Amino acid sequence: MSPADETVPQFRSAAAKATELDGNLAGAHLSLGMVNFFHDWEWEKAEQEFKQAILLNPKDAEALSYYAMFLGFLDRSDEALTFARRALEVDPLSLLINMNVGWTYFSAGLANEAFDLARKMTEIEPAFFGAYWLKGATRLESGDYEEAIDVLTKAVSLGGYPIVLADLGAANALAGRKEIAETILDQLLDMRQQSYVPAICLARVYSRLGELEKTVQWLETAYDERNGELVFLENEINSAAEGDSLHSLGKDPRVIELLERMKLPSRKPSGDQESK
Repeated sequence: MSPADETVPQFRSAAAKATELDGNLAGAHLSLGMVNFFHDWEWEKAEQEFKQAILLNPKDAEALSYYAMFLGFLDRSDEALTFARRALEVDPLSLLINMNVGWTYFSAGLANEAFDLARKMTEIEPAFFGAYWLKGATRLESGDYEEAIDVLTKAVSLGGYPIVLADLGAANALAGRKEIAETILDQLLDMRQQSYVPAICLARVYSRLGELEKTVQWLETAYDERNGELVFLENEINSAAEGDSLHSLGKDPRVIELLERMKLPSRKPSGDQESK
């Protein structure tokens, strides 16, 4: 992995140039939508680009799945599920599409459906780390920390990204295995010395260890780095159980102020159903 400020400008420039040369390239609009969503935090522009990509190619499963994820982020769950299911209809065997749709189900509170998709992914490709990562998330939410640890360990063994290792650290912390969580934290810190590891990974483990000051410190670094996972922070805080130390983050004025700086959109449902 490379820092976003090294890769995103080139990615954005290439996509913008492509749309200048040919405004009918659905893939270029999808790329701009993803940049606006995950990096620039330009929410209206992101939606415009996603919708334009789908308008130009209604059978683009990738565009449908990322737009569904974006709508889930906005808490427009009904719309999100509509586009997610359309994506699966177009390309039911794609691991990427299944994973994106699985996370959309998960964010909509459909943990059982997300778990079923994760199981389907293991049937398509038993060695796909994303299936076990998604399973782990569903088990964490249900409070089944032991199974979460098992499946997240499997995900890491299959080459999962640092964020998966961070979730394994969080699972151990929630299970009361503080020493193991701290060992994973040290591993992530060592990895960050050698290559790029998103700061959100460190914040994720520190938050579950209840270390608020270090959590806020790493969230600020994640903000500076424009970590894509940061866009889901508010939803993660709001959905955390009362006993989860992540829940307390939502009451910290520094975290509230950080979220305000991101200028997160209103979570009110929109009646706009264009591109359906």
